[in-house]
Amino acid sequence: MQPGIRRLGLRPRGPPRHGPDGFTATLFLENFRPERPLHVLGPATGVAVQRDGRWESLPTGASQAARDIRRVGADRLFMPISFALPAGPYDELLRGYIHVRISASLVVGDRDDGTGDLFERSDAYYVYLRDPRLTEDAIRAANGWGAKAAVPLWIPMPAH
Repeated sequence: MQPGIRRLGLRPRGPPRHGPDGFTATLFLENFRPERPLHVLGPATGVAVQRDGRWESLPTGASQAARDIRRVGADRLFMPISFALPAGPYDELLRGYIHVRISASLVVGDRDDGTGDLFERSDAYYVYLRDPRLTEDAIRAANGWGAKAAVPLWIPMPAH
């Protein structure tokens, strides 16, 4: 295992936010040993939805900063990823929810000049994202949930 892997965390920062132009998911990097800074290039990100049993990639908007080498020290480094859901049907593993994969790949090193030991890290996160075209009542009814049951915007899933 590369030394940096044990001290670098990459995780989603809460639920994707829904706005007039679609959704924004935010990933963050955290260095668990900030006294030894790491430098990252990226991440290259992707978002896909499951349709007809396959993953369909969606266009994403990532920050310009994702193209620069950035230092990860004591502060978390936040990386927003914006995406819109195309029209049409989706595979529903849970009625009223869209199966979404958010992926990120980055290059990590101990130096900011790209010399020394470098390694690539790739992560994928899976969520059920509430279909914005449906009402909460429609989702409750489709799943046989009670009238007061919470209908979350997203439901995290284990890696698979």
